[in-house]
Amino acid sequence: AELNEAVRIRREEQLPVFEKLGDERSLLTARVNMALAMLLRGRKTDQIEARKHLCRSLKDAQRLKLPELEKIKSILKKARMSCR
Repeated sequence: AELNEAVRIRREEQLPVFEKLGDERSLLTARVNMALAMLLRGRKTDQIEARKHLCRSLKDAQRLKLPELEKIKSILKKARMSCR
């Protein structure tokens, strides 16, 4: 139940606010945190969406040259996911 609420809050409340503000770093962080909650929740459909969010975050972290890049790479590796 807590993971469901964490995903809902990020999807419905945080992401729209950061998108509207144009706060790319906070948006990236919220996407990564949402993906982590989805991976912990463990639903098959969550795997697909989590990968999408992580890959988008990876691309943004590379573009913006953010230190979060290494953490995102590590999460993808642990989850046995790639961004091809």
